Amino acid sequence: MEFYSASVMDVVIGIVKGEFFLIPVITAAILALFKIVPNNKIQAAVGKFARFIARSITLNASKWKYTKHFWNRVIEPWFIDLIENTFATFVREFVVGLRSDNEE
Repeated sequence: MEFYSASVMDVVIGIVKGEFFLIPVITAAILALFKIVPNNKIQAAVGKFARFIARSITLNASKWKYTKHFWNRVIEPWFIDLIENTFATFVREFVVGLRSDNEE
């Protein structure tokens, strides 16, 4: 069995040729849906999903025999700092940068 790894250019050429016609169709449908559904509903759904994932991680890690003794005291605070100081800051500042050319 041979594994084929398509490059980005292969995918772009495939889209132009019509071989991957579902990719732009699905993307357009998702973008249209984002314009129809109000932002607060999207944010609420994404927030609810994120809280579910985070709750699942922390509850299971605090009960797992390998991490239960030090999850809450050591790993969780460091992990939260990592997320807040890198990913959350990056996304927040990225959005500010994208909006920087808009008139106030």
